[in-house]
Amino acid sequence: MKLYKIISIFLFPIILICMIIRLIKNKENLASITQKFVLRSDKCPKNKLVIWFHAASVGEVNMAIPIIKTIIDERADVHCLITTITLTSAKIFKSANIKNTTHQFLPIDITFFISRFLAHWNPKVAVFIESEIWPNLIDATTKKIPLLLYNARLSETSFNRWRRYKDFTSSLLQRLSLIFTASNLDYERYSVFTKNNLKFIGHFKYSSPPLTYSSEYVQTTRTKLKNKNIFVVASTHKGEEEIIIKLHKEIKEKIPNIFTVIIPRHPKRIEEIISMAEKYKLRYVTDIDNYNNHETELLLVSSFGVLGNYFEISDIVFIGGSLVNIGGHNIIEPAKQGCAIIVGPHTSNFKDIIDDFKIKKAIVVARDYDELKCELLKLFNDSSYKNQLIANSNNIIASQKNISKIAIDTIYHYMK
Repeated sequence: MKLYKIISIFLFPIILICMIIRLIKNKENLASITQKFVLRSDKCPKNKLVIWFHAASVGEVNMAIPIIKTIIDERADVHCLITTITLTSAKIFKSANIKNTTHQFLPIDITFFISRFLAHWNPKVAVFIESEIWPNLIDATTKKIPLLLYNARLSETSFNRWRRYKDFTSSLLQRLSLIFTASNLDYERYSVFTKNNLKFIGHFKYSSPPLTYSSEYVQTTRTKLKNKNIFVVASTHKGEEEIIIKLHKEIKEKIPNIFTVIIPRHPKRIEEIISMAEKYKLRYVTDIDNYNNHETELLLVSSFGVLGNYFEISDIVFIGGSLVNIGGHNIIEPAKQGCAIIVGPHTSNFKDIIDDFKIKKAIVVARDYDELKCELLKLFNDSSYKNQLIANSNNIIASQKNISKIAIDTIYHYMK
């Protein structure tokens, strides 16, 4: 640990240069830079118990928000501090507009900055989401307060890397008061380094509320597409949209009224998807308000935060990042909105969740293009098959409803 502290100090000039480069590239701003170097902090609330949440990026922030909202509603004596690393995650949290909360950027992992940060905020307990392991941060924090790691994940790559430094990793993880792992597989991997502070209660994504949606938009879109069989394809990556467009053309031969909605993971890619639609001579719109021709076959969506609308509109959904080797994306969100879900073969990011859904016949995992086509046709043509898939999915969601309560009660326990 001493060696790491010395190395981190000597790396400071490089860190500073990297921050300046990120500032030039608009990946940082003056607020994030000054807060990461603890040159400026918001005022610490008086007569409040501070709970510190750290959620590095967007996914972790979305996981933390419902827990924070519940705590603020239940405890008038609490103020929640949330730290993030990226500008986007900061924007997401601030847009939630939760009272009695403060957002700050996480300090650089050098003991001097972390000590100043902790002295200013004086939190009673810290809750880190997923796999944020910063040695100086853990060392300084656990000397003062309990540190809980929620939804802890450990990929195979990280596990193999950590195992090379097993003694160092074990000494860090054993300082944490409690680690709730994201899956049984993560539990097994973490148990190589620590055991007494390890528990598995379920994936925290189950505790998130359903995605919001606009009832007006959903009703308008359903009315416009009332004679269509709607197929929603969400969170796609490069290489997937062309597969989906080809699939759409082949499916149309047997289901002439199919209407496909494509929502890329990165909306800035919409122009290349438009080019694909034109290449295959498919009629498309990029705004449902422009839909006035029944020969239109595609809706290409380039907006953030609208998945809830489309999961509500259609009950057949394909989740991207799984036809190409990305590892897949969150299937719990469409499951909570009563969708029959299809994914491709690449689902390593949510392996335990996907495996559970497969065992309970609550999801379709297509191993290749032909199987994807066959299963999609079956979902459109066999309503009992589709409805059973949705019912099985609903049962899984219902069985995980207590995760959030356990997480919050645990925080209260460690505040005493």
